[in-house]
Amino acid sequence: MASEERSFGSEISGNRQFNHEFTPVQRAAIMAELRAGKSQRTVAANFNTTQGTISKTKKRWEEEEILQSRARKGRPKKLTALQIVRINSFINRHREITWNDVLLELGLDVSIRTLKRRLQSYWRRKWRSKRRIKLSEEDAKARLKHCEFWLHHLDDYIQICFSDEVTVQNAPNNPDGWVFRRPNERYRKDLVNIQSHGKACQSVMFWGAIAGTNRSYIIPMIRDPAAKKGGYSSWSYRKALTEGLLPFLDEFELFQQDNARVHIAKATIDWLLLHGIIPINWPAHSPDLNPIEHIWKALKAKLRRIHPEYIKLGKSEAHRKLLIKWIQEAWEALPDHLILKLTKSAQNRLRACMRARGWYTKY
Repeated sequence: MASEERSFGSEISGNRQFNHEFTPVQRAAIMAELRAGKSQRTVAANFNTTQGTISKTKKRWEEEEILQSRARKGRPKKLTALQIVRINSFINRHREITWNDVLLELGLDVSIRTLKRRLQSYWRRKWRSKRRIKLSEEDAKARLKHCEFWLHHLDDYIQICFSDEVTVQNAPNNPDGWVFRRPNERYRKDLVNIQSHGKACQSVMFWGAIAGTNRSYIIPMIRDPAAKKGGYSSWSYRKALTEGLLPFLDEFELFQQDNARVHIAKATIDWLLLHGIIPINWPAHSPDLNPIEHIWKALKAKLRRIHPEYIKLGKSEAHRKLLIKWIQEAWEALPDHLILKLTKSAQNRLRACMRARGWYTKY
């Protein structure tokens, strides 16, 4: 009799899906191994379960001669496993859909809370979509081609002079708004993030550049009186380069600028070549590849720390000159290791763009 039970038990696989109940056949196999003289610990290991489960199965058989699992306590789940698979597949195809629209589109008679709880293992939460410049297929191809070329010339790439412009206003808005505070200090007057809905009294555009651990002078751009609407022109840009870039020539060999009109104007290109400055081809809509883009946030944060009174500046020319002076002080106060960290990130930006096949990156 024992040999027959041992033979019967050996033909049943102990494998089962994780978190699934044993079938009556599997429980019969468990009892067969116990009757064959195996310990509960050994049987538990054979069937990939706990010793407690083996003990309860044995006790239930000896007391009631039952091998079926008892009915679960509590209310049955409102969504079946098949429904969860269907919902997950639907959301995977419609990533921007709202929770309420999921219920409506699939005709589900459950609450949003139930839906969120059942899908937590798939979608822990909804995330705010990242803001990025719109890229076309042609843009992505050009970016990919740029990355493929320069990844084979990294020694030259990390020595490039990266340049850009930034506008600084004296509006008090702090986009970060992070402070150290206790829960009961959320409305303390010196810890709230003051937001201004009015127009800034001062707004100045600056040009700057970085290469390796070096930085150029940061130069305020001057509007061209002869330009349309008195805006910025190639003349404005060349004047900034004369003051900021020419004293910086010994620090780099290649020069980067984006494709703004004043940058690629014939007068600008002629001026660059006249001074022996070689501008590289730069793909459109690629601020994420330019490491200097991240220095502007640090510059404005430094300005807020060393001259918090800048938000009180008025509209006078004297106050404009004061803002320029403070920005130049903040620029010089930026640490060298930050400049080096940003320029070194240039190669990581190329690799990230390569992985994205020319599309969006985290930078």
